[in-house]
Amino acid sequence: MEKKKVVYRRHDRNPIPLLPPEIRKNTFKEYALGLGHTAAKDEANRCILCKKPPCQEHQGKYGCPVYGDINLWIEQIQNNNLIEAMRILRAKNPFPSVCGRVCPQDRLCESTCVLTFKDNGQAVNIGGLERFVGDSIRMSGIQWKDPQDPPTGKKVAVVGAGPAGLSAAYFLAKKGHSVVVFEALPFTGGVMRYGIPTARLD
Repeated sequence: MEKKKVVYRRHDRNPIPLLPPEIRKNTFKEYALGLGHTAAKDEANRCILCKKPPCQEHQGKYGCPVYGDINLWIEQIQNNNLIEAMRILRAKNPFPSVCGRVCPQDRLCESTCVLTFKDNGQAVNIGGLERFVGDSIRMSGIQWKDPQDPPTGKKVAVVGAGPAGLSAAYFLAKKGHSVVVFEALPFTGGVMRYGIPTARLD
């Protein structure tokens, strides 16, 4: 008797819940509500944790621009260790909550996800998971402190408090340098504050 080949199909992608249109049309509040703990764990478990993840190898215009260790921090969500997931995320990206909301993952990391080719075109919701980790730590009340090298005695001036300037200042400070950021506008953030609508990035 011929054995039937069993094809295992991973379950469907967990979409980001959205405010209903009837509420959305009357408010400027953030309309994408984010993944809850159950949906995020379920979504993380869809990831097959590739040994050579194409999602994080930035090739031309695809993959992760900051070479984030995506498989490593998603594995930590699978293991219920959000603190370690945040530590891995922030080693390459100081703004996980922001990038989880506004980075075009569908054209970058998610476009190279292996499940795109194996699971009916449904990549892991990397952006939703990144936002989930950042928001969970921020809203938990944990006073997050990144590891920092001893002071070097060197001083650095960074001109511009947009994403690039703040990222540069962040990584320089982690190396132990004394950093001062200069900004012409009244508030920091650059395009994060002035270029992205509140409904997308509150």
